[in-house]
Amino acid sequence: MLIADGSSLRIVVDPERRRPVARVYRVLAIGAGVTAAWAALWFGGALVGGLTGVDPLGLGRFALLALGGVGMVCAALIAALAVWSAGVVHHVERRFPLGATLLAVGPAGVEGPAGLVPYEALQRVAVRWHGVRLRPTLTLGDVAGREVGRAIGRRTGLDAHRSVLLLPHGAPEVALHAGPFADDREFARVVDALRFELGRRGMRLDADKG
Repeated sequence: MLIADGSSLRIVVDPERRRPVARVYRVLAIGAGVTAAWAALWFGGALVGGLTGVDPLGLGRFALLALGGVGMVCAALIAALAVWSAGVVHHVERRFPLGATLLAVGPAGVEGPAGLVPYEALQRVAVRWHGVRLRPTLTLGDVAGREVGRAIGRRTGLDAHRSVLLLPHGAPEVALHAGPFADDREFARVVDALRFELGRRGMRLDADKG
């Protein structure tokens, strides 16, 4: 969310834009968890049937063992997806607390989660702004995965990199990510303000293609 705060522009974490990111992965975690539990019960029953000789499906003991074993592996993979998705939700909520400043540009300097960096302390400033690069598709599964990824990106606002990179004198590079909390129009306003402030000091804003 872009806020005009006096003489500065500030991108902050707002609930309206954090909610879709958390919701997508929360739904994925719940769906994968339910599916994994169902698969574990069903295929676990097949595995137990193969071990005990109880064969209500009439498949034979070896077939039940094979079906149960493969199914339990699939259930474990789906459960891992559920755990990973739940971890993403936790990570998003911890990394992006509501109201936190992600990127601010004003007369005194550039501000991020770690605080203000004065323009005089900066050796180089660059902007990274491009769509998310996806690997080439080789199979139908790759195509399907890419389309799912694009749909999630559009829904959550994670379909583009919008970052400002700061290189202070004698210090490591600092990356300030707007994430899904600023659209292209809002990020453009911040970039224009940053370019103006740098130009006043004889500095330039580079384009980073990383």
